[in-house]
Amino acid sequence: MGGTFVHAIEFRKNEYTGGDGKPHYELETIDGDSEGMGNTTWQALKQFFATLGVHPDAWPEFPNHQLSIDIPIPEVDAKNEVLRKALRENRSAIEAADMPERYRKILAYIERGERIFFTPV
Repeated sequence: MGGTFVHAIEFRKNEYTGGDGKPHYELETIDGDSEGMGNTTWQALKQFFATLGVHPDAWPEFPNHQLSIDIPIPEVDAKNEVLRKALRENRSAIEAADMPERYRKILAYIERGERIFFTPV
């Protein structure tokens, strides 16, 4: 099963009226992107970093949302602060770890100040 991994310096709300007739918004990335990522890949990332001291729940995830629709930006910010704190607290273990390039790429997004999240499908 797939999902979407999103990273950006900033998010902007792109408002629209949904098929249900209600107002909705999609988060548009500013200086970022989104990419398909399998749930298995996302879970593996979380488990890898758990071995380095970062609790799996620290990773920003929105299981009750599709893509980036109606995700509250303040909640994205709060979840990213939890992740940043966990990464800082485990910096030495993370820096010493041998990890897949994809994980290093995600860490680079975070170090650049980007916010990240994952939405499973």
